[in-house]
Amino acid sequence: VSPKMLMDNAPEVWPFSSKPLERPSFLQRLLRRQPIENAVIAVNNLLAERGGIADLRPQQFTEVLGPFHIDPKKLRSAFEAMLTTLVVFVLENVDTAQVEAERQRLASLFPLDGADIESAVLNARGEVYGRAVDRFIDDGRLSKQEKIELEDLRSRLGLPEENAKRIYANCAQRRISRFIQFITEDQRISPIEDKRLAEMAASLGVTLNFDETSGHVFDRYRTLWAVENAELPEVSVSIPLRKGEVCHFTSECSWHEYRVTSTTVTYGGFRYSARVVKGLSAVGGIREYRPVRQESLVPVDDGAFYITNSRVLFVGGKKGLSIPLRGIVEVSMFSDGLMLRRDSGKNPFISFHRDVDICSMILARLVGQ
Repeated sequence: VSPKMLMDNAPEVWPFSSKPLERPSFLQRLLRRQPIENAVIAVNNLLAERGGIADLRPQQFTEVLGPFHIDPKKLRSAFEAMLTTLVVFVLENVDTAQVEAERQRLASLFPLDGADIESAVLNARGEVYGRAVDRFIDDGRLSKQEKIELEDLRSRLGLPEENAKRIYANCAQRRISRFIQFITEDQRISPIEDKRLAEMAASLGVTLNFDETSGHVFDRYRTLWAVENAELPEVSVSIPLRKGEVCHFTSECSWHEYRVTSTTVTYGGFRYSARVVKGLSAVGGIREYRPVRQESLVPVDDGAFYITNSRVLFVGGKKGLSIPLRGIVEVSMFSDGLMLRRDSGKNPFISFHRDVDICSMILARLVGQ
């Protein structure tokens, strides 16, 4: 199997396309100089016009660079990148028997020293190998036959084993990361997705290591999926429950209710002022006081609340309350708690900060049953 055969399903697309030249700055126009970037763009456009490797000659590059009067050493990195691109094209599209001759001919096009050429060729070999790895592991698996083909390609490319291992590890990690991004887009992780991730990691030889923060996020996504699709979690509590009653969530909280409060507002009427003696005046008139009544949410008690399969239970320092699930019409979630709308009685607001979204999902699911 040759490198070309391994890449047979990759289109033979010439990797260079024409680009517009950069506009010189005011000072450059004054000194009649071109931006250094234009020398690189000019070489790129030469390659784009040729459309292939057959007609490329060193003198063409010399002619293109001549008007810029620039030291080629200043363009080493750009020329090395171009040579890498050309060698990749050769490795993927030229018969194995002709690869070495074409590589040497292309290397002679650029004013690069031996170390630069060797670096460009090594980068090209690595890029071809990396593309093959990406193609093989796109389905999330690497078969024994694919491993054999990758090793054969590595050998034919002359890519050192250490480089190949590093390239494979990077490709496999990117593939795992893509899958993780896919399964966490909805902030849910199902058991099937969990299993698929473990199987993919095992097949690709990737060890799944999550830091503490990422681990908590994953556990949360698993819980959210379970709350929506599996059996609701059961929580052991110290308070007595009825026969057959199961607690699904509990948290410390502050219990709020809407209460009517009165505020006195002063309105001014007719006023007058009369001088009694020098430096002393008497002020008189009519003042009107009106009470303003309004409904506002006020804290009633602090304690803990419990969501069971039959009711919402509050145990506070001053009072205890029990609201049957069948009496709850709507559950509204806020960043700092839940508002319960009842079919009768006061509508409480339960203020707490831990797992508000999980709690609201549990309660909404129970109310909707």
